[in-house]
Amino acid sequence: NFIKNKPKIAIAASFGQELKDINDIKLKQIKKYLTDFNAITLREEEGVKICKYAGLTNAKLICDPTILNNVETYINLLPQKAVIDTSDGVFIYYLGHNSSIKINHILKFASKNKNKVYLTTAQGYISSDKKYFLTIEEWLHAIYNAKFVVTNSFHGTVFSILVKKQFAVIPLKNKGANSRIETLLSK
Repeated sequence: NFIKNKPKIAIAASFGQELKDINDIKLKQIKKYLTDFNAITLREEEGVKICKYAGLTNAKLICDPTILNNVETYINLLPQKAVIDTSDGVFIYYLGHNSSIKINHILKFASKNKNKVYLTTAQGYISSDKKYFLTIEEWLHAIYNAKFVVTNSFHGTVFSILVKKQFAVIPLKNKGANSRIETLLSK
């Protein structure tokens, strides 16, 4: 609401919630803050539903901007020398401590297939598991080289698809946070 007399456009926005989780107070806020937008695009079908429910009929579904780039754009960002070489294993990237990923299950899977496990997390996950703290370029490299990727992250899923990796998506416990991944995979 701090922008006055200028066009407002939301590009590939995300609510990270389901329509059923939007109460009347949130609905009023959504309507109040988004009514004066000239265009609203979202990266999940659930977000479009939320906007329409709030009476905002100009909301449209588009793909995430990361998908618009040619995959070579990302490959050109890969470091010459990897911090970790994931080519012999499973790369796990997941968000937060409310993850439904069970590290022990993945370790058993990897062990059964004689693969090493490389783990990186986001949002302050604390555990005794060995983790790698990677730059964005190193993170892309880890996905690019891995035999298999396990993630609960939208962008972990996007980049696994873009570089044609075998992957598994483990949903977050907060169902609404999965709607971007569900839209991506359904398309």
